[in-house]
Amino acid sequence: MELLKSSELYTKTCSECKKVFRTDKPKVRLCPSCKKKKLQEGYEQLKKPACEEYTGSGTNADIFKEVREMEEYNRKHGTNYTYGQYISKFKAPKVIIKKKGKR
Repeated sequence: MELLKSSELYTKTCSECKKVFRTDKPKVRLCPSCKKKKLQEGYEQLKKPACEEYTGSGTNADIFKEVREMEEYNRKHGTNYTYGQYISKFKAPKVIIKKKGKR
């Protein structure tokens, strides 16, 4: 490891803990201990799931039930309907158009 000249070291104040530290990089803002804490927090955040697993008790329970029904229908019938196609074909209220005839 090369020894650094004192002119190549920068004296900085940590933006987190306000301690004074020395570094050879001019753009460093965190002291080594705060940097280590930040990295550890980042790793802990990565370990957490992005979203909670669905338990069926949310406000969208009906939608999830319909999605499961759609997936089961697609599997049984060899189709590949999207949610919108499935709902419009099987679940949407039927629209009856009355033709205007001569009175």
